[in-house]
Amino acid sequence: MTDLPPKETRDDGRPGPLRLTGRWTINEAEERRIELLAELLRSGRLVLDTGGIEAIDVVGLQLLVALRTSTDRAGGSLCFATPPEGVLLAALRTAGFRDGFWTR
Repeated sequence: MTDLPPKETRDDGRPGPLRLTGRWTINEAEERRIELLAELLRSGRLVLDTGGIEAIDVVGLQLLVALRTSTDRAGGSLCFATPPEGVLLAALRTAGFRDGFWTR
């Protein structure tokens, strides 16, 4: 079962942010990876809204880092709709990521 809803469409017809919800832990990693890669292949560009993430561990963080790296290498685009907050921000800090890492 997926927590990734279809992207909303903005007024200009372009897709809006993809809202990430639920748990992003080792138990969901493979399903999440497949979902995100499918979205990336559809559009080549992802804007992620991470405000709905309820739990994330180091495996979930690695998934997001790997997606960003893969997107950069493929010439695509990945960005976040807003700076990390809540459980995502806490996990990033615990893992040693600097605050500016996700804003480049």
